[in-house]
Amino acid sequence: GATANQVRAIFLGEGAIISLSGAIFGLTLGYIFCWLQQEVGLIGMGLATSVVDYYPVAMEWQDFAATSLVIAVITVLGSVRPATMAVNYGKL
Repeated sequence: GATANQVRAIFLGEGAIISLSGAIFGLTLGYIFCWLQQEVGLIGMGLATSVVDYYPVAMEWQDFAATSLVIAVITVLGSVRPATMAVNYGKL
């Protein structure tokens, strides 16, 4: 006996939880790989005549913030349709 708003909130909440856990995992993994590239040089240029031996990377907080914002927008857009469909399915 859940109301339409409760069903919508459940679906939106589930989408947010899944997206948040994936975002945290992805951002952490990206940070680790970038840090390793800076410190160890995981991926080389592959050229004997190159000026630098490894691909240079620079981590900027703005990149992490922009990625988080895009993830939030995609989460909302991706969760609204299933939530609306679940609410409408209950009305049939």
